[in-house]
Amino acid sequence: ITPSGSTTFCQGGSLDLNAGAYSAYFWNTGETVENITVYGSQNYCVTVTDANGCTAATCVFVTVNANPVPVITGNTTGCQGNAVILSLVGINPTYSYSWSNGGGTNSSASFYSTGTYCVTAIDNTDGCIGYSCQQITVYQNPTPVISGASFNCTGGAIALSCNPGFAIYHWSTGSHLQMINATTSGTYSVTVTDYIGCRGVASQTESIHSFQSPVIVPSVTPSCSGTPTTLSTSATYGSYIWSSGSTSQSTTLTSSGTYYVTATTGLCSGVSHYTLNFNSVPVPTLVLHNACDSSSSTITIGSTYASYNWNTGATTQGISVNTSGTYSVTVTNSNGCTGTASIVVNSNC
Repeated sequence: ITPSGSTTFCQGGSLDLNAGAYSAYFWNTGETVENITVYGSQNYCVTVTDANGCTAATCVFVTVNANPVPVITGNTTGCQGNAVILSLVGINPTYSYSWSNGGGTNSSASFYSTGTYCVTAIDNTDGCIGYSCQQITVYQNPTPVISGASFNCTGGAIALSCNPGFAIYHWSTGSHLQMINATTSGTYSVTVTDYIGCRGVASQTESIHSFQSPVIVPSVTPSCSGTPTTLSTSATYGSYIWSSGSTSQSTTLTSSGTYYVTATTGLCSGVSHYTLNFNSVPVPTLVLHNACDSSSSTITIGSTYASYNWNTGATTQGISVNTSGTYSVTVTNSNGCTGTASIVVNSNC
């Protein structure tokens, strides 16, 4: 029998056995041809018959070595960003190993994406090769979203909530509820865990201020026509916009109307209105009686006012005069506004 190669080979291989040129053949495998192909370990024998009818038999032993069978263990699922580690069970010191997809040549390998990963084992004593594969699934991490205002100007709490559908919620405040109240300025974060066990994180910065809307204070109350009045905010803010166009803390006005200011500090702003009414200034009219009779000349005022102040020192509505000169009076009406008038007296016309 002439073999086509070594009579020792690895599982999965084959070997051709040739008995030579004769008239008839009978192999112990039951085949009756000159050449057979064998795959397993055993003693292969053939009986041949020549043209003269003579017979002879011979045998050859074929050895088939088993291929290595690496056994993979480890988790078959993982989460995005975390390694799924596959390891080999029953490491044989005479074997060398090689993982697919850059897994290296150690007894374990780390993988980060969904796919089928294989390891090849080589028996260094006979060169036989075996391999094993494992399918792993890497799940995407959840993407939580925080809902709620990012600032509050009233000093109160802000309600923050995370989208539903997760197995576990863990806020930076220690709460495990889906919703929390933010009571101070700062960054709030939530870590969620889905039902597979993968985690995701979201955060939001909150600004909480005890902002007081502006209060407008006039410089003069009441205001009289012709007397400029300044409106100011009672507190200091970062910026101001008055309806008069002023951008400072105060604005000076000379006409009646409703004025407003928008005061802003940081992200907070408030609006305040003030109605300014200018009171009319009195215009007294002086009347001279008996101008040429110095003994009975008088000056009177045509209207009644709240108070009078003559340059003679008198405080009455009318005065008597007996000498020539200029007489003036300052009157004050019920709104506190003042007006002045004067008259020239020439006695003994």
